[in-house]
Amino acid sequence: MFNKQPALPLALLLAALLGSCAAPAPITVATISPSPSATASPSPSPLPSLTPIPQPGETAPTFFLSLAEGGYQRLFAYAPGRLPLTRLSAGQWNDASPALSPDASTLLFASDRNNYWDIYLLNLDTAQVSRLTDTPEYNGSPAWSPDGQWVIYESLQDPGQLEIVIQSTLNPAQSIQLTQHPAQDQQPAWSPQGRQIAFVSDRAGNEDIWVADLDKPEESRFVNLTKTSQSAETQPVWSPDGTKLAWASRALGQSPSIYVWDTAQPQNPPRRIAPGDSPRWNPAGDQIASRLPEANQDYLLVTSLTGETILPPQPMGVLNGIDWGIKRPSGLPIVFYSQTNLSPTPVWEAQFQLITDIPNQRSGVVKLQDVQAPHPYLQDAVD
Repeated sequence: MFNKQPALPLALLLAALLGSCAAPAPITVATISPSPSATASPSPSPLPSLTPIPQPGETAPTFFLSLAEGGYQRLFAYAPGRLPLTRLSAGQWNDASPALSPDASTLLFASDRNNYWDIYLLNLDTAQVSRLTDTPEYNGSPAWSPDGQWVIYESLQDPGQLEIVIQSTLNPAQSIQLTQHPAQDQQPAWSPQGRQIAFVSDRAGNEDIWVADLDKPEESRFVNLTKTSQSAETQPVWSPDGTKLAWASRALGQSPSIYVWDTAQPQNPPRRIAPGDSPRWNPAGDQIASRLPEANQDYLLVTSLTGETILPPQPMGVLNGIDWGIKRPSGLPIVFYSQTNLSPTPVWEAQFQLITDIPNQRSGVVKLQDVQAPHPYLQDAVD
């Protein structure tokens, strides 16, 4: 457990942070105006394998998910055709926004297990949980630096604004507040080269994707990448090689869609890849997983960069975070598999009154109390 310490000067810490990173070619930013289109309702399909089942010692792509279960958000691991949905956390609290470390040893996530939201680390070798932040302010949406020595997250600061904070995993007392603006800055993502950070901000009046160039001085560091007024862009994520940036875009009255922008061709507008939001790249950088939000049900979808369906929509209940990485050959500790057998107590259980004297034993009709209507009755199955 760590207590909040005063942040060191921004310029000093950024210099230390950037000292070991090689500078890539600068990004030229063009005005981008995507126009999302409507999304068709998905149809659940059987769980296929994304690639052939690996031989002993081989690695396998694995999803790390935050799913609603028993009234709480819990962490799960899942590899279609290989690893069934395996619970990684269980308790009367919420765990959300999982992010796998670059070496695939640790899962970063946000949790309110101490009555307020902080950032935690889950060791995938030992199943031990450690706490990275300890503040009464909300901290969430964490992401890793390329070398795994820093994490970045959104934090609620006075006077009620979300700001982007960078914190060391080796010395948690060392932190940098990257943004200080009277706007909502959130959902950060660190580029694999370590020199740019993408995030969401409404500082231009609408939710856009912004990029912070850590090599530039503060007055010219932040650039609005999307500049759209008719849609909201959220949840940026870099491709593994850093040449592409994906995000979710939603126009008013339309379903969200995933767009991909090629940094090598910044003059070209982003391409719509698939429906959904919460995009995540596979380790090879040639597929994108996304969440398809539907009424009372979210689906997990995987498509290629040309929009071809790789994994048909899989029903997931309520999905509160996705990451996609390589599960090491050592597998998961046995404690995770034992947690899978736990049966959490449901918040409520449906009770039906069946009519037995008619075919198929249909549900009965219940009179509603204190309801003024010509016929205040409701089918019992509407619990």
